[in-house]
Amino acid sequence: MPEAAANAAPTEMACYLPVEANSMVEEFMLLANITVAKAILEAYPESALLRRHPHPQAKDFDFLDRSLSPHGLRLDLSTAANFAASLDRCEKASPLTSHDLP
Repeated sequence: MPEAAANAAPTEMACYLPVEANSMVEEFMLLANITVAKAILEAYPESALLRRHPHPQAKDFDFLDRSLSPHGLRLDLSTAANFAASLDRCEKASPLTSHDLP
């Protein structure tokens, strides 16, 4: 991607409507990545170069957290599992579901 495009402001936006098949493919891709990473680490324990995502930074979610607060919702960034659970709680508490979107 050209640098100008990477730094450009978005020109349009659309809602992502989840499809069950997409979710399944995403889960299998994640499983494949984990399986390959384990095999690489086992085969080359001293020299394996594996990518690890950093933990989410609370400051990156300040705006969202402030927006959720008046609705009695909070994000928990203490662990990946807690973060996922807090996002699930927000989704369940939302009066708008993906079925309501155009």
